[in-house]
Amino acid sequence: MPPNQRSYAWEETHVRNFLEDLNEAIGSGQSDYFLGTVVLVQSGQATFATARVSRTHLARYYLRAIEKTRKHDPQPEYVPNDDVADINLEHVLPLNPSADWNIDAESAKASQKLLGNMVLLKAGQNKDIGNKAFAEKKVILAASGYQTISEIAAYDQWTNTEIKERQAALAKSAVETWPLTFN
Repeated sequence: MPPNQRSYAWEETHVRNFLEDLNEAIGSGQSDYFLGTVVLVQSGQATFATARVSRTHLARYYLRAIEKTRKHDPQPEYVPNDDVADINLEHVLPLNPSADWNIDAESAKASQKLLGNMVLLKAGQNKDIGNKAFAEKKVILAASGYQTISEIAAYDQWTNTEIKERQAALAKSAVETWPLTFN
């Protein structure tokens, strides 16, 4: 979890208080209402499946947390590293894809902020693969110790379709990682 965030989840009373406060602000005709950052998982995994992540530290946190959940080990020996000097956030479909990717700029931009297109890689590996074609990246991704990364190697290509498919799989894991239940 990023150091600037509190590590707690709302209980039902917190949600009720928030909704009452929001309803009161709307009813009073208040023109401004500062909400801040709120992450919701709606209808199971539907919201996360389409969410875009523009803040690198959040993408790194989400990927690390989902990886730990998928390992199903409450005390894992191998914990995803959060040091930005050692581990980089890599966009599988590059932010500036070369002609090898055979994708137009608009289609590439559509997937850039999707978590399904992001992985955590060792800094040296990230530098080495850069904007290379998927076939070349796939070899390095397959060797990763992270399940959420190595599974990408099962794909024959990496297009918006595969990115959205992976995003949906990550969304399923997100529901397990951050369960939201009301009693």
